[in-house]
Amino acid sequence: MTVTFAEQINVSVQIGDLAWFLTPNPPSGVPGNQYSTGSAANSLLFGEITGVTPFTITVNTPINIPLSNSYILFSKNNEANKSSLIGYYAEVTMVNEITDKTVELYAVSTEVTESSK
Repeated sequence: MTVTFAEQINVSVQIGDLAWFLTPNPPSGVPGNQYSTGSAANSLLFGEITGVTPFTITVNTPINIPLSNSYILFSKNNEANKSSLIGYYAEVTMVNEITDKTVELYAVSTEVTESSK
């Protein structure tokens, strides 16, 4: 099943991501508040994304079928898309060639995850 969007989808969507959707609530009178977004429990799994273009996503085996006015979102596999550094060793060299006090480094931080023991 292919879903076509009126605007370009998020560039982060990849094959293998999971597509989810929220169905609209009855009109609440509050513009932009027609989806039940108060809890992740309200989202339904559409299925694994098997194809992506700038305006479409394809799910070959839908688990649930979204309505035409559903809000579609996606999640990534956190095993394949980790956002922190992995490893035991890092070396960083920072050079500031400007001696003016307005250009000063106040802090450096990082998040490192040990890849194995």
